[in-house]
Amino acid sequence: MISNNKLAIFLIIISVFCGTLMLTFLKLAQEEVNVYVAGFFRFLFGFLIIFPYMLKSKFTVFKTN
Repeated sequence: MISNNKLAIFLIIISVFCGTLMLTFLKLAQEEVNVYVAGFFRFLFGFLIIFPYMLKSKFTVFKTN
């Protein structure tokens, strides 16, 4: 089993890699399309990644106590 500290370090490294990759693709996309279109697709793909978690948790992340 992986310890919590090692898991946290692994997740941070993955998030930095994904953030850098996203910024690189965004720079490449903005050469071809409008900045608003590039921003729209950036948020759309982010939403598509988060949406399955939202469905699994049955939107409880949006409910307050």
